[in-house]
Amino acid sequence: MSGLHWIVITCCIIICILLLVLYRVRNRWRRRNRMRQRKAYSGEAAAVKLLESAGFEIEGAQVRRPTGLWVNGEWIDTEVRVDFLAHRKGRPCVVEVKTGELAPNPRHGPTRRQLLEYSLLFPDRDIYLLDMTRQLAHRISFGKPPSKD
Repeated sequence: MSGLHWIVITCCIIICILLLVLYRVRNRWRRRNRMRQRKAYSGEAAAVKLLESAGFEIEGAQVRRPTGLWVNGEWIDTEVRVDFLAHRKGRPCVVEVKTGELAPNPRHGPTRRQLLEYSLLFPDRDIYLLDMTRQLAHRISFGKPPSKD
């Protein structure tokens, strides 16, 4: 065989190896994503029991609220989905459920911004962050201190 044949064969082998690696990485990512989703769903199912035992009355789960924003003078439609709308001690509230080490921390930037968005879109409701890892509910308020429960 000539040198050109060996180059073609080598390139084909390298391409096959790269495709195999990409296939395995993609499958690993999908498995990890499925495990993360299962953990979140089981956390939310357990959250209902925990919330009800703490005196919350659940109105709805995974409730969507249409919203939007102006970008350079153009209105962009978006929506927000909250884990739970509920009532506690007669007051309406939004409950966001988080699991893991980082996400349940109200100091965690993405979580804090999500809660701030809820406070803007649901100004008539108290905001709660439910840490399912530690089984703790945190009442969140931006700006002024909340009224005492």
